[in-house]
Amino acid sequence: MITDRLWRLTRNEYGRAVYDALAKRGVTGSLMYAYARSLHGIDGSEHTDPDGIALEARRGRDLDANETPKLAFDGLDPTDVVVFARSDRIVGHVVLSYSRPVYAGVIETTVGEAIDTAYLWRLHVDSEHRQRGIGTALVDRACREAARTDTTTATALVAVDNVPSRALFETAGFERQSLIVYGRAFGLTHRTRWSLSDTGRE
Repeated sequence: MITDRLWRLTRNEYGRAVYDALAKRGVTGSLMYAYARSLHGIDGSEHTDPDGIALEARRGRDLDANETPKLAFDGLDPTDVVVFARSDRIVGHVVLSYSRPVYAGVIETTVGEAIDTAYLWRLHVDSEHRQRGIGTALVDRACREAARTDTTTATALVAVDNVPSRALFETAGFERQSLIVYGRAFGLTHRTRWSLSDTGRE
């Protein structure tokens, strides 16, 4: 499948350069799993942070760009909640948006429009701090933050070939709901969402 081949190009520095060059010429594609989990039964209380790591949640409007430069990225709304992990510095973060659409560039459309759904995105842990449970703790804390609102479901998009992130979300109680196939070539766009609960398309 051409979208699968194109998407795999992004997984190393040189491949990413090729992918970006193709994108500038109007050729791009991706394969993403849409994950979801229920927030029922989550009480929103604090949990134990990974050893040597402190988790903190802040509204986008309260972030100091000088203190958290890695979090000053496009698309962050003042109402979003950013959960970040800190040791002697910030080593990871995830963004939680709810009751608003978020533009997902990888499939070139908006997600998270449902009024009772929270969307987790921009999950990142610095490479030297991985394999310590920080990513799972960030996702768990974000779900607890979402549970304090009127939202009932948390969702996320994960690339099909991003096995570590898929395992992380599944460990955190998320289930694959659908497969999104997206491709664009020379002005023609194709986007399909296949339900994983049955053999039909959503």
